[in-house]
This record gives sequence, structure tokens and C-alpha cells, in this order.
Amino acid sequence: MVVVKVVGVLSVAVLAASGLSVQSTQAAGPSVGMAADSDDVITFYYGLKRKEGKAKKRLIEVSDPDRVSYRNFVDRSLLAKRYGARKSAKQGLKRSARNAGLKFSLDTTGVFARVTGTVAKMQAWTGQQIISSTGVIADGVTVYAAQGDGLAPGTKKFVREAVPAYQEQTGVVSSSLPKNSGTWMDGCKAAKGTGAYSYAQLNKAYGQLAGPNNRKIGKRTTMAILASSDGYSDANLARAAKCFGTPGRTFNRVATDGVHSALPAGDEGDLDTQVAQAILPKGSTVYYLEGLPFVALTFVVWAKVLDLPALPQTASYSYGLCEPKQLDIVVKLVDSVLLRLGLAGVSAMASSGDDGSSDCGPATKKLAVDYPSSSPYMTSVGGSLIKLNSDNTRRTEVVWNQGERGGSGGGGQSILAKRPWWQAGNGSKMRTTPDISANAAPAPGWAVYTVDGQGGSSWKGVGGTSASSPFFASVMAVMAAKEAKQGRPAFGFLNPALYDMPESAIYDITRGNNELYNPKCCKATVGYDWASGLGAPNLKKMARAFAYYGIEGRG
Repeated sequence: MVVVKVVGVLSVAVLAASGLSVQSTQAAGPSVGMAADSDDVITFYYGLKRKEGKAKKRLIEVSDPDRVSYRNFVDRSLLAKRYGARKSAKQGLKRSARNAGLKFSLDTTGVFARVTGTVAKMQAWTGQQIISSTGVIADGVTVYAAQGDGLAPGTKKFVREAVPAYQEQTGVVSSSLPKNSGTWMDGCKAAKGTGAYSYAQLNKAYGQLAGPNNRKIGKRTTMAILASSDGYSDANLARAAKCFGTPGRTFNRVATDGVHSALPAGDEGDLDTQVAQAILPKGSTVYYLEGLPFVALTFVVWAKVLDLPALPQTASYSYGLCEPKQLDIVVKLVDSVLLRLGLAGVSAMASSGDDGSSDCGPATKKLAVDYPSSSPYMTSVGGSLIKLNSDNTRRTEVVWNQGERGGSGGGGQSILAKRPWWQAGNGSKMRTTPDISANAAPAPGWAVYTVDGQGGSSWKGVGGTSASSPFFASVMAVMAAKEAKQGRPAFGFLNPALYDMPESAIYDITRGNNELYNPKCCKATVGYDWASGLGAPNLKKMARAFAYYGIEGRG
């Protein structure tokens, strides 16, 4: 999992009214605090006053398996009209922007609007200076920020959240650990040498839903992978496909705001794409949404899902930031976009983190969970360590915790979100994570062919909830594709149905803890717990349970 830092340190990028700021992750060399070029074209984002209560009510109706409206999703073309910005807010901000010679566009979600124009026109409209900083977020990325709230006179009454910041891609950068206790299958010798599990082993252990060459299912399978800073290598993806016999899956790069060329390949991108490639059947389509690493604009990447040529059944995100470092307006906007994804029928899931119950890391050791994993509209995927029998069936599965060097699955109690309607019995008045877990231990790990830091690539055994999230997203996409073959819709927001699953559909993890830096939390117990969530999937039984609910619910 990749963590991108956003803290109140760098004054040049501060948005005074909202508290947005960024911290350099570079060792040296960023240009800081330069007056932005007046001819640069930028975009600021404005969360409009909208029909949030109405949207929440409808999400409950379409995601509750006990209602007759279960899985009766809203066509994405109708989201903005029915559940988006109020007419007065949309027209008011649009009029103000256009009168200033700026371009106004409402996002597909209806949650926020983009206002675009030159720096000079944006400064004249807002009455605030705009600063640019290069290399602060990442090499080859320039961040623009208004030195104020970004609101033009008279527009505050139309806006719920203002994010007067933009990012632009400005250049192309190039022991005693557990062993594989099962039997290696369907993979090349070089990958086997990592000591990791093969994908075929893990497919069998969790309950493979469709064979790798099942084109009838594959042509109905579509998922999205959301990236922040890391791209993937086509050559590495092809090398992995050859090794595991999984060619014939289509990967499409999709640029989000400010991205003009493919992101540089990194181990995160290679991991996400190679896991998906190995789990999805031939003929499947994967959209890889490339975003830049400015966490304040995470909602823009999620919103792009609704603009894809084909609406994906699932979307996976392997990035996050511990809740104490989150910004309130960003959380509100991301939650609002995720809510609309659920309404449209997309199942969103995110990594729960790799620092155990202290997701802010060893420096603080305080209990904290990861966001957006902790969003009440997200399925949080935690980490486990699966041990196999010689025939690659599950022998046991425990919470992933391999110490400070090996990491541990994130989980615990949110400080941002109250307990959602679907999470009764979680032992808290707040949202708790994870919801479900899958293998994330780096030993034995997942076999990935990826960059080695020396200008080349090599096979590695890789772990983290960055593996378990795309794995679960992939199997749920296959499950949804099998439903599509029967003429039924996808699953949308998963959690209400997940928490209603029969016990046989989920393997209850009762051993281990994720107390990496702080011993006060969290241990696995019988039933739901804050270390493993509900447990790990028994996929074939889970698929039968979803089919039982059916499009009309159980009434």
C-alpha cells in the first residue's frame, strides 16, 4: 500500500480558509512558492450544495438485501440530475464563472464542479493570488494553490466545499518467515523461486469462480484500478502473463485531471495490474485510472470511474492516509462521490493499510485507521496470512502481522465516521475497519515481476493490503460477471450484503492481532473483529449467497 502525505507544513501551498497544505516527499530540489505563470491553464474544484440526504436514502434502498429495491441501481446518466447539485447552486456558480471568462463543468457525479481558466482570470475572479510549486508532491508535478478560500465574491452561498488547488504533470520521470506450504502450480520457475504463492494456488484456496480461459465470463468482466503516482509496465505485465499463462486481458490507461503522459512504472502499479490479470478470466477489461499524488484531489480520480466507456463492476484503490492527517473537505467530497458510485452499481474497495492498528506509523504509535478505507461507503480490505494444505486448500488463516519489518493489516476504530447503518454489532459507536480480509503477508506473498530500483525488473514476493484489495475487487468483478450472464445487475455497495452473509460464506479468522506499534488494539475473535473484519471469503459460497439475494431482494 502507498501512503501519500498531506500535513500542515508547507505554507506556500496553504489554502488559508480550508487548511489544505502539502509536505514535500522529495529529498531536495523542489521549487517552492513561485508566483504562478499568468498564462497557465488550471482548474479549481467546488463541491456544490446538493441533495445529499436524498442520495443517502436511495443508497440504503439499493444496497440493503432485505428490500425489494436491492440492486435496482440508478443509471449513471441520471445521477447528477436526481442526486447532484441543486439547480440554484449549479446555475449560480456557473453564471459567476462564465461572467469572468472561465469554463464551468459539472462532474458526472453531480457532486462537484470544475472551474477552468488561466491563472490570470482565476486570480481576477477569486481576488486571490495563485502560487505554484514544482517537485513538492512528486518529481515532474506542479501544484497550484490559491492563497485564500478560492471563492469568488457572492459564490459562497452555492458551495459546500472549495478545493482551490490543481496538480499538473509537467514532465515524464522515469528468516523464520512462513513458506509456501502448498504445492506450486501453473507458474514459471523464476516466479517459483521467490517462495511466494502462485495465483493458481490462491485461486483454489479461496474458491475459484471462473477458469482463466472462460471468455463467456471474461467478456462480461470489467474493473477499475485507481492509481496515485505509480504507473505499471506493459513489459512487466506481459512477462507475468507469460509466466502464469494469463494473456488476453485488456488494460486501458485512463488519464485523470492534470495527467498528460503515462505515469512512471512502479511496484504498486505492477502489483495491482498483475494480481488483476491473474484472477480475471481471458477477455476481461481493466481500466487503470492514473492520478497524481495530491491527496486533496483524490475525489477527482474516484469521480472519473463514472466517465469510463464501460461502467466497471468494481473499483480498487491501494492508497490512503491515516485519519488524523485527513482534511475535512476532502473526506466530504470523497464520501459524496463514493455514495454516487454505489448508486450507479459500482463496488468500491480500498486497502486498510499496512501499519496495523497504528496507521500513522511508528513515529506516533497512536491508534489510527486509514482513509478512504474507513469511508462508510467503502469496503475496507484488510490483511491475512493464509496457510495451505499440500492440495492448496486452506489449512488455516490468521491475521497478518509480521512485525515492524514485515507489516500488518490495518484495522481499528474511525474517528471520522460514525457507525453506519449496515455495521451493527461492531462493538463501537464509530465505523470500524476492515470489513473483509485476504492474503496480504509478504511471506510467502504474491509473485510479481516488477521494477528492482536498478534500472531493470525482477521477480519478487510482494505483500500488503495493496494485494488483498485488487484481489477481492477482481473476484467480485468475476462474481458480478456471472450474475450478468444470468441477466442480473452488479452488486454495487457491498457492505450491507456482506454483513448479512451466512456464516458459511466467510471463513472466520479467530487468531492473531494487528498490534504493530500499540498493544491496545486489535485482536481476532469469533465473529466480527477490528483485526480481520468479518474474516476471509469462501468465494463459491459467497457467490451463492449473493445470487440468493437476487435483484428483488428477499422481501
